[in-house]
Amino acid sequence: MFQTIDIKAYRGLKNITLQNLSRVNILVGENNTGKTSILEAIQLLRDPEVVDNVLSIAKKRQPRNIMVQSANLIPFDEFLYSFPVQGEQKDIVIYATDYELKKWHIELCGTIKKEIYDKEDLSESEQRRYDLYCGEDGEISVISGNFLYISENLTSENSYSFRETQLRPDMSMKETLDIKKENMSRVSIVYISPMDVYTNRVLNANFYKGMRVSEKETLIQLLRLFDERIIGIEIGMLNAKPTILIELENIGLMPVSLFGDGLKKILTLASAIVKTKHGIILIDEFETGIHQRALVQVADWIASAAEERDIQIFLTTHSSEAVNALVQAQKKQQIDMSAYRLEHYMGDTFVKQFRSDELLELVNKQGMDIL
Repeated sequence: MFQTIDIKAYRGLKNITLQNLSRVNILVGENNTGKTSILEAIQLLRDPEVVDNVLSIAKKRQPRNIMVQSANLIPFDEFLYSFPVQGEQKDIVIYATDYELKKWHIELCGTIKKEIYDKEDLSESEQRRYDLYCGEDGEISVISGNFLYISENLTSENSYSFRETQLRPDMSMKETLDIKKENMSRVSIVYISPMDVYTNRVLNANFYKGMRVSEKETLIQLLRLFDERIIGIEIGMLNAKPTILIELENIGLMPVSLFGDGLKKILTLASAIVKTKHGIILIDEFETGIHQRALVQVADWIASAAEERDIQIFLTTHSSEAVNALVQAQKKQQIDMSAYRLEHYMGDTFVKQFRSDELLELVNKQGMDIL
């Protein structure tokens, strides 16, 4: 479980430190203060594939609606905008320490420049994009540099080069120490975005098999908050693929795709919990898809599961009802819970730490402005 996360540079964040982290950590603040960016930065700590992780995280920010996909950034720009905007020299730097004093260090640096390429020297796929991005003198934008990943038993340093015409960067290994898989210290991290309720990216049809009997009973009770007719879950096959089937009283089995967002959100969270024992779950906009009347039960379930399965939770919210539900869960389950408010001032972002009950008191006094 992380004790401290220090984000020196990532997107719009600079010198942001979260200290004395708890089992459950609530991130609040106005829009565009960097709450989602903090969740993304934590994801980069999971393994040495730093460049690939930056690209995959950036891609999740792109619209998934087919009607607006024409506005999507190209991979080069997705990668570029993961760095702080100012200057030609780009850096992402993140540190973390857990409660056993194990340390992680991520560093990704790059320099942007223009280089001249002959079209014939590029791959066939790059040649198709050459005319779109190449200047009159044959110049193409390139970002290149090094990336470093350090954990308790792994040090990996690599270099990369990414042309504007490429879909993926070129990478070369410089040095890797203790890379044996049995020694590799990977952090199990699952990120749940608001869009994942609709795309089923996190939801694994086989998660139900990994749940204990008591957990299955609790899950059914939660699902009944959204449809009182639910009496069970089964894993079946649909179009030759495993799928979740919901059993309704007097009706039978129905595909999960026929149900509403709230039910899908609960199943997505359950899938993440099963997958992430002794790991970290990041939840962006915790309240999305969950009706206010169900928030207390869902928060209590999340807090209990986090304690039982040794999971650390980081979540963002704009909802006073969600904060109230989480504080109630903290008191009932007697777990550690902290809150962090992000604020903009004079072009910089600052973090204020509160106990969860202090945050609730501020919400009650100042209303939604604190969130």
